[in-house]
Amino acid sequence: MRKSLYDRLRPDVKARLEANGLRYEFTVDRVIAKLRVTKFWNDLSIADMSNLIIFSDSDFEYNVLTVSHGDEKLIEPENGVI
Repeated sequence: MRKSLYDRLRPDVKARLEANGLRYEFTVDRVIAKLRVTKFWNDLSIADMSNLIIFSDSDFEYNVLTVSHGDEKLIEPENGVI
């Protein structure tokens, strides 16, 4: 069975996201809940992606490929797919 995006978050990304949950509890809890039930990057909304990137303090290069297919700096691919 395919793992959720939350289960495949890079450890440093997950740690920063959870740390920001102390200050921005509502938004971070919402992002984590969405990541726990989502298996593919392209099933996230733009708002979900943006909140993940912002609240995990991640360096993300916005371009067509990363927005459409995700970034290995954030989420570990499974079978070559994020």
